[in-house]
Amino acid sequence: MLLGCHNADGVASEKEEQMMGRMTRPCNAAVPRRESSQKAGQTSGGMKRSRSCGLHVFQLKGTANDLEEYRTSTRNREPSSKLSYQTNSDSCIDSSTLDCSHTDFKYRTIDGSCNNPFYPSSGMANTAYQRLLAPNYADEIHSMPVSRSRNPLPSARLLSYKVFGRDTIPDPHFTLLNMQWGQLIAHDTSLHLENGVPGLKPLEEKLQICCNTSGRYEKRMSALICRPIPVPKDDPYLKGKECIDFGRSVTDKDFNCPRTKHPTHAEQLNGNTHYLDLSFVYGSSGELSYALRLFDKGLLRTNDFRRKWPPRPENPESQCPLGRSGGICYEFGDIRGNQNPGLTVLQIVFLREHNRLARELRKLNSHWDDETLFQEARRINIAQFQYISYYEWSLVFFGNERMRRYDLIFNTHNGEYVNDYDPHVQLRSIQSFQHAAFRYFHDQIVGLLQ
Repeated sequence: MLLGCHNADGVASEKEEQMMGRMTRPCNAAVPRRESSQKAGQTSGGMKRSRSCGLHVFQLKGTANDLEEYRTSTRNREPSSKLSYQTNSDSCIDSSTLDCSHTDFKYRTIDGSCNNPFYPSSGMANTAYQRLLAPNYADEIHSMPVSRSRNPLPSARLLSYKVFGRDTIPDPHFTLLNMQWGQLIAHDTSLHLENGVPGLKPLEEKLQICCNTSGRYEKRMSALICRPIPVPKDDPYLKGKECIDFGRSVTDKDFNCPRTKHPTHAEQLNGNTHYLDLSFVYGSSGELSYALRLFDKGLLRTNDFRRKWPPRPENPESQCPLGRSGGICYEFGDIRGNQNPGLTVLQIVFLREHNRLARELRKLNSHWDDETLFQEARRINIAQFQYISYYEWSLVFFGNERMRRYDLIFNTHNGEYVNDYDPHVQLRSIQSFQHAAFRYFHDQIVGLLQ
């Protein structure tokens, strides 16, 4: 089985028709690019479509040589997206080592691999973000940016309180849940790697000047590069503090990954998959996913209090570094799940929804085994999360008309659905979106919950 879809024009070529058997698609497209509102079963080019709502699946009918010929022909096409400044390399993942031949493409892989037959590592956990523009490193490789006069830039803390202050302006229309859903999406599609990349040699700790929890400079051993943020002496809010701790993200340069063998800038690595796939529920690695599963009736693990609460971690300190001793701490697919009550509540909602779906599916399909129940419940759960994110949450900020104008959502009626998957687009989270534009929601965070 191979994952993929039409060519860039939305119409299958003769070679593609020969190699494709059935093809299905979730009713809600995660990253739409082009509208197609023909009735189900038809396209402008006369190709029939499946009416069912599942995942993109191509049934391979040809030989291995047919597949390679097909891949070669499609690689010569004009790429349908020119957004990325970055090369096609996924940094530390060698695509040639990924074997997708035994993958059941009816279901997403946990680590995001093999989602695209042409770029098997695209969107995987522990791969690089992509860029819209070249980075602004002072040495064009990795050092912190400086001003045009080559002097250090002002403290980020200074700019923060001078420009924005701390006035509280309640939103007249929307609740804190608006911001909280945005944090769910951010945690689903990005993760700051603190201890290196799993499976690769750990980073070497070095003695550096960092910042402790009391806001004082200190020398300590750290694997990450410490770049503490200075706190101005006249800061009206952080009185008595010298600094804010800040460690730079792990990059491909830290591991001498294949892309970095040539002179080039560093790229930060994403610890989660780049997809909207509920990584915060199911994890982004096989090891973590197995730890979260009950392996019975398709269920995720819960504790024994009416089977509704997430399990407790074996090492609470790793999951709840800010929590008080003896406090409640849960284990999720994302290490940040206990960061604040709103986030924790939403993660519990999706955990319970998975188990509800698994139980309902078992009533309807008593012959299904644990793996099938788990994967089908996960598949529906992810689709619901995607649908809410695009057709309900995003409308609050961009409006219905603008979302449709840019093909982010579509009008479908009476069994119609959109299938505009483009296998020539490498899906990776964009640096400037994840770490700048999407931080818009920080100004909607309430400083104190009562």
